Amino acid sequence: MKIQKPHIAVLLCSIIFVLFTSSNLYSQETNSHISGVVTSHKKEFLPDAIITAVHEPTKSVFITKSGTAGYFHLFNLRPGGPYTLTISYAGYETLVESNLYYQYSQSPNDNFFEFILLESTITLPEVVIKTEKKIPVDLEQKQISVNVNSFHCLPSAAICKTI
Repeated sequence: MKIQKPHIAVLLCSIIFVLFTSSNLYSQETNSHISGVVTSHKKEFLPDAIITAVHEPTKSVFITKSGTAGYFHLFNLRPGGPYTLTISYAGYETLVESNLYYQYSQSPNDNFFEFILLESTITLPEVVIKTEKKIPVDLEQKQISVNVNSFHCLPSAAICKTI
């Protein structure tokens, strides 16, 4: 059986069409991102805050920190969720948001959030320092005198000499 030339042209055109259109199918975006800013309740930006997102079904963990102006970005997240988002910063209460769902990212402003942290107050117990030996301190003395015999005992590597 011999294939006629017009059929070969149709077959080649069909193969080329399938190859070019199928590459577009695989190039679609299948991930999401979260962007935001971390501020204090006084509207101050909080740089170097630690942001952790956990994709609960897979337990995948994504970690970043906020920049100098408090902004952060987490890329290549699985769309959907649920996610648990944790934001921590020294001197502030840790913020935990659970059961969050994120959509496919269509524009840079999708999935952009502002997180406001509250200052934490920690009361430490009283610290008392006791000593058995009283150390005489003369607060009025303006100079220190050292005799030559005790000169080798001074606590400086540059001064220590044996006399």
